[in-house]
Amino acid sequence: MAKRKMTPFARLLIFLIIFLPLAYLAAAYINGEDGIANVKRMVGLETAPRTEAVDTRPATDAAELPAADRVARLEREIQQLEQELADRKAELRELQRGTEQ
Repeated sequence: MAKRKMTPFARLLIFLIIFLPLAYLAAAYINGEDGIANVKRMVGLETAPRTEAVDTRPATDAAELPAADRVARLEREIQQLEQELADRKAELRELQRGTEQ
């Protein structure tokens, strides 16, 4: 029977097949994760637990309000912005008067 030598590339592959999973599991353990569950999830052997969808949108989303409520809200915003603009114009006039004197 002929004796065959293993090539350096084959040795590297076998080393990586054994070493990389162990290194990943150790790193996951250090980070406080469950490495085996992560591997199962990545491979598709285990599905992640189902969670209920949580609606995080604000309750006053413009698309969900009736048209009359949307119009009223937009009119209030316009009035607030017009008031703010008038205040800024008054401040600007006062500053301009102060620099002219």
